[in-house]
Amino acid sequence: MKIQKIKTNYSRGITLIALVITIIVLLILAGVSIATLTGENGILSRAQEASENTKRANAEEQVKLAVAGSIGTDGEINIDNLNAELSKIEGITSGLPIKGLPATLTIERYQIIIGEDGNIKESGKWSEATNEEGEIIITDGTTELRIGDYINYDPTNEGSNTTTYVSPQGTYHSSLQEAQKDTNMNMEKGNGYKNQVFSVTADTKGWRVLGLNEDTHEILLISAEVVKTESSSNGYFYLRGQTGAEWGVKELNDICAIYGEGKGANGARSINIEDIDKITGYIPEIAQCNDGEFYEYGNEVTYTRNAENISVQDKLNNKKGISETTIFKYLDEKSRMWKKLEEGESKKIVSNDYYYFPNTLTTNPNELTDGIEIDSIEYQILFSNISKQQEYWLASNIVSTNFSAGFGIKNVNYDKNSTMAVIGSNRLFYTDGETYEKSYGVRPVVFLDANVSISGGLGTEGQPYQIQQ
Repeated sequence: MKIQKIKTNYSRGITLIALVITIIVLLILAGVSIATLTGENGILSRAQEASENTKRANAEEQVKLAVAGSIGTDGEINIDNLNAELSKIEGITSGLPIKGLPATLTIERYQIIIGEDGNIKESGKWSEATNEEGEIIITDGTTELRIGDYINYDPTNEGSNTTTYVSPQGTYHSSLQEAQKDTNMNMEKGNGYKNQVFSVTADTKGWRVLGLNEDTHEILLISAEVVKTESSSNGYFYLRGQTGAEWGVKELNDICAIYGEGKGANGARSINIEDIDKITGYIPEIAQCNDGEFYEYGNEVTYTRNAENISVQDKLNNKKGISETTIFKYLDEKSRMWKKLEEGESKKIVSNDYYYFPNTLTTNPNELTDGIEIDSIEYQILFSNISKQQEYWLASNIVSTNFSAGFGIKNVNYDKNSTMAVIGSNRLFYTDGETYEKSYGVRPVVFLDANVSISGGLGTEGQPYQIQQ
């Protein structure tokens, strides 16, 4: 009897433990089920997300059909027809009538961006659009940015980035004779002048919206003022001779790269001539002066070394000339080596050099404005401070043809005669061995990630917009 009782009690104990375990398991399963249904990636959340995506896709599809229905017999989008087609869509709460493309519409609570080419831009990323006032803006569907707005970008990343870059001297020529005696060779990487140090902590006076890379949806920021170095008395960056002409673009981009490590950034580079021409609207192939000179943009000039001189002939004008020298050194575009013409040899060089005033898009600053107005925000960002030691390099190589060809780097500088900014060039080395040096400021361009979030602030110098991630 005692043995039986003990067995009975033992059986009851096992049953109670099993019951507790069962309850615990059921609670765990219930928690997992609830999380599966309601968690961030749960069934209900995903169902809601799928529903939202379907509704947005439906709104985008209606806009695509409206765009397709607005294309005229010439294959172009007719804005009047587009407004008529869009007015048929139910639920549009803002954006009509559109005045041009790109444009932004709100259908119910979904913002739809129609690109300049009529395509629907990817949602959640930054794109260009036209607001109800007809202004070109950069928007992610929530925040609207304008060219020139200040953003609180911090290249030091709250002090964790203290990077410096030393631009090396590289190969250095102290005299014309030294530059002339080299035959086929590469210049050692550098600026050709002396070691020059740049620090990410240098004051830029803030960062301003320059534009948008429409391929990557990255916001482009530019330093409000040029970046300077303590390595020279005027703070400008010096380039000299063959080394400066060969390596100047890389050095400018390497200097500016240290400013692309802040929060929200994907990197940085120097501003270049393509940035300037896009904003001013200058197209060198169309605007070339055609004045019959050797230096015309696009002119192909053939140089032939003879026993006593260099004969010169161009392709555009069938013009001939003689350079009273037998020295002809040039930077070969394929090998990237400096070469010297031997007697009887010829070399064809194509000019890619040009200059113009950004307001007129010509070489005369007093003609009618055909570029950007001098009171525009774009002019103010890029050109208005040029007279106050704010001239700067453009990371773009030039080859200039004449009786001797010149190699150098483009720049934005101050024209003393007109007291206005001009887009020009600096020739650092000529084919006859002449060597020059020049100094200008450096202006970094930073790429903000396409998914960066910006909110808060007013976009002014004192209250810039805030980068949230």
